[in-house]
Amino acid sequence: MTEVAVQAPGRERAGLLWWTVAITCVTLLVVTLDNLVVTTAVPALGQDFDASVQSLEWAVSAYALAFAVLLLAGRTLATASGSGGSSCSG
Repeated sequence: MTEVAVQAPGRERAGLLWWTVAITCVTLLVVTLDNLVVTTAVPALGQDFDASVQSLEWAVSAYALAFAVLLLAGRTLATASGSGGSSCSG
């Protein structure tokens, strides 16, 4: 009789889970850096446009909301199209 080496299915799934965690962490880093850039630009925007604090708050909130909506819409479209690697491409 021939012995067949059977690999445990848990190892392959664990590797996939680590890739998912890594991609999620990189995505979170990019989003955080993006918000940092916007927040850093707020004083210059306030001076250039003579904007009040309330106007700047609205601008930053609107940007964050639009960014979140586009992220969710993009991921939903990628999931619907069946593209598994779309998280890596942005």
